[in-house]
Amino acid sequence: MAGLCNKCRSIEVLYRPEYRRVDKPVVIRQYDSLVDLKGLRAVSCLFCSLILRRVRSDYVDRIPEVLRKAEDPENLTKILCKYNQGQSNIDMQYSFRRGLQTTHFSLGGLYTHPDSPIAPFVSGRLISRDPGSEQTLGLVEEWIEDCEENHPTCSKEDAFLPTRIIDVGPEDGSKEPCLYVPPNGTKGRYLALSYCWGDISKDFSLTKATLEQRKHQIRLLGLPKTLQDAIEVTRGLGHSYLWVDSLCIMQDSQLEWQKQVSKMDGVFSGATMTIFASRARDSREGFLGDRPSHQDAPLLFRAPNGVTGKICIREEFPCHNEDKAPLSERAWAVQEQYLSRRCVFFHDGQTTFECRSATLAEGQSPYTSISLTNLEHRTETSSLVAGQAWAKKYKKTTDLRLCWREIVEDFSSRQLSVPSDRLPALQGLANQILKEFQDDDEYLFGMWKHQLPWLLLWNTLRENIPSSRPSVPCVPSWSWASVTGPVYHERFDKPEKVYCQLLSSSAAEGTLQLRGLIEKGVLLPSNLKKPNNTSHPFQGRLFIPIDGKAPIECKGTVRFDACTEMEEAIEGELWYLVVSRASGLVLSMSEKKGEFKRVGRYKVSKIATDEEKEGVNWGVRMKERTIVLV
Repeated sequence: MAGLCNKCRSIEVLYRPEYRRVDKPVVIRQYDSLVDLKGLRAVSCLFCSLILRRVRSDYVDRIPEVLRKAEDPENLTKILCKYNQGQSNIDMQYSFRRGLQTTHFSLGGLYTHPDSPIAPFVSGRLISRDPGSEQTLGLVEEWIEDCEENHPTCSKEDAFLPTRIIDVGPEDGSKEPCLYVPPNGTKGRYLALSYCWGDISKDFSLTKATLEQRKHQIRLLGLPKTLQDAIEVTRGLGHSYLWVDSLCIMQDSQLEWQKQVSKMDGVFSGATMTIFASRARDSREGFLGDRPSHQDAPLLFRAPNGVTGKICIREEFPCHNEDKAPLSERAWAVQEQYLSRRCVFFHDGQTTFECRSATLAEGQSPYTSISLTNLEHRTETSSLVAGQAWAKKYKKTTDLRLCWREIVEDFSSRQLSVPSDRLPALQGLANQILKEFQDDDEYLFGMWKHQLPWLLLWNTLRENIPSSRPSVPCVPSWSWASVTGPVYHERFDKPEKVYCQLLSSSAAEGTLQLRGLIEKGVLLPSNLKKPNNTSHPFQGRLFIPIDGKAPIECKGTVRFDACTEMEEAIEGELWYLVVSRASGLVLSMSEKKGEFKRVGRYKVSKIATDEEKEGVNWGVRMKERTIVLV
């Protein structure tokens, strides 16, 4: 086979349909060391060259420095290429630290031409470098058609058209797009776009001044490349309408913006499919440009019926960097993905598709991405709900409230150009949940009433940049939305006893009335390790309540929500509200009697010994009090 050395030319990848995962894989190629790989053979042989690049990069990129101990990658030994007969990939193994440690990784999958005689046994296909090609868009059309015809849980009904929508014009481009304002109650099919705006001029956006002119014509070449590409995809898929926020919502009217944001649930859930411009960093970049090229390696493949043909081995998985795509850092995209019936993602490595029943990938390469659209999968695999009493209040496995904490953690780790959008950017998803389930639950500033007080056990996570609590109107201190940066919720392996009870709540005033155990406590400064930044936890000796009993000296952490509150709390008076046996909230007293503000949370890691507890009446139960959190 051309492009291979003599040894690699003799490799025969044998497929066995009866292969089981417990069977040992076959070693198809072996190298004594990386030095053995180098030289003329690695330069002239496509397979040896691929292995050389991948072993080097895996060692440098994946193996932690503490394990590498500055060992040169050229010293790697015992390099094995293994094929699990019946699988669709080749696994690699190599040793480092003079052979004392061994590690594994996989290459990027196998593929062949659809007309090859071995095609029935190799599911992988070549991925087009052009994501806007007829081949790729034809595949997307097949995915949509199959979903609508064969997935009972995926709606195919026409939806009410949004307030304004782009008429993209004919596929041949003989007519420019224009802004269409459908009569109220008009139903139809349309696509939506999820993308990164970027820090660019908003001259292309819809305004009061351009509204009438846009109804007649939108000059395609005057739009940023990402929007041009979205119109091209919409035309190529045979659709007439496309919704884009910057072209369908007047950007110079705050009243208009607030009104339309409240309708986001209907816009994205009503779209036949949402286009996700995953690989575009901003509106100017576009997402239909040629993908990076890779030099894949051929090998001989033998099918069970004795027929042979050429397979190619990808250097790396096409989806290997999808979690680092620019759009994956945009907070608004979270609800846009959850709300959408179907999603098509234009990634750097491949085009992928998600609906509520399936996750598919161009080339049918091994694809392990967790679908946000497949609600039942998301809620069933949530690590946060097992055994919790509040979870029994929700009757359906597709109820996203079951994994709300995971949603918030993902959302809060992403970027918002406007900090005050922290709640609006999830409001559409909350609206959809309330509309779908219509129970007695209530959405309170990013939290669900049925899950209180457990959802109060969040804390900031940012380690290098101080978290802050911006003066966002009407966001109470107990809500995670009152701070910037990523947040994390406490996990419980088994049901925990709760020590406080929600008596009432007021969405209008942003207050929670709680009945629980609350007591003064202190940070003991003699042993306190003060952090270098504001959101890193204080670690040391605490004097706080545990298990509903009087405060006692113990070891643990207090993580303040913001830098200003940390400084004030050190000098002022702290109160501790017990939520679970060993964790709860750190509060400061508000100006109004009986009201408290959240400033952080505490967690006990070790209770003091009997000798350390001397002089403390450990057996005294604390008294319950009613307080108001603001």
